[in-house]
Amino acid sequence: MPTPRGYLVVATVSNKIYAIGGITGGDLNNITYLKATEEYDPASDTWTEKAPIPITAIPFNSVLGNFFLTGAAINGKIYVAVGYSEGDIPIYIYDPATDTWTTGKSISKFNNEPYFSVASSSHFYVLNGDHFLQYSPSDDEWRELPLPLTSILGSVYGTCLASNNDNIYSIGGYINAAGAAINSDDVEMYNPANSKWSEDSSLNTESNSAAAVVFKDNLYVAGGASIQSNFTNIPIQRLEVFPLK
Repeated sequence: MPTPRGYLVVATVSNKIYAIGGITGGDLNNITYLKATEEYDPASDTWTEKAPIPITAIPFNSVLGNFFLTGAAINGKIYVAVGYSEGDIPIYIYDPATDTWTTGKSISKFNNEPYFSVASSSHFYVLNGDHFLQYSPSDDEWRELPLPLTSILGSVYGTCLASNNDNIYSIGGYINAAGAAINSDDVEMYNPANSKWSEDSSLNTESNSAAAVVFKDNLYVAGGASIQSNFTNIPIQRLEVFPLK
């Protein structure tokens, strides 16, 4: 990838991979926010620079936690929601066919935690521990949805998302209960038809901030971290595979 970075948005459209935004810098107290959009073509093993995401807001400092991106591809376009501690920023919509950006309604929910997101049935779902949201491109509206069941114990952060058969899966995370961090092994399923959560398989390893994808009715969970009592994270080297109920 031409631009090294973390905390970026990655999505696929028409068999090409797009890397959008993110940060650079080894110290999370001294980072630079990036606007680069780059396209990877697996067929030719080449990267191409594309129109940068046109964010006009400037983070008020260089510390991670005041500005987060999340995104997913829906019907040939990539939707990038931007959370900003200093005010609302529109959702940015990238059209790879024309290499152009447009905007939509702001996510307007921010809590100094990274977002996790997934697309399903022409909707965009976003979770940041305190809010579970659905964006509908058809009417440019955000809707607040019920939080996962584990949230009854306290806010659950670092919970990644995946989708299968129109359902959304919430995987792992950590609970901030009275100032103590507790790793979670929960896997829960959200059914948009009745707006309810139910329990599914549990992870073998409690973790937060993993990556997850569903392939042929199996849930693949890779990486992640184990949070410690001082809220530092230790990376986990693993891949878990679960048949979904």
